[in-house]
Amino acid sequence: MWKGRDVSGRQPVPDRATLGIGFVPEDRRIFADLTVWENLDVAAREPRRDGGWTLERVFDLFPKLRELVDRQGGFLSGGEQQMLTIARTLMGNPELLLLDEPSEGLAPLVVDHLQGADRPAQAGRA
Repeated sequence: MWKGRDVSGRQPVPDRATLGIGFVPEDRRIFADLTVWENLDVAAREPRRDGGWTLERVFDLFPKLRELVDRQGGFLSGGEQQMLTIARTLMGNPELLLLDEPSEGLAPLVVDHLQGADRPAQAGRA
């Protein structure tokens, strides 16, 4: 249940996204033929009034993605793809964020950075 609605059986995109639920899948599901910027842009939604995720905030959280902004997703390392998956989900400005193996492929330093990040969305584990 989310906000009084049964969300079981709903597809992650677009059904759950329209309810404000963001999902970071274990298998990443990036668009390999799109650039990092295009992957982020396709998911971008207007930030909530109480703050939210913008391209600048995502790049502050993942500075490596700023360096790779013009690279196609299929040419990123596994860890870079995982960063892109998380960043793309954040760009949807979810109210609730579900993460399936979020640290898979990420360097320990990046994981530590993520755990200390100031997140406007509620964090939860699937």
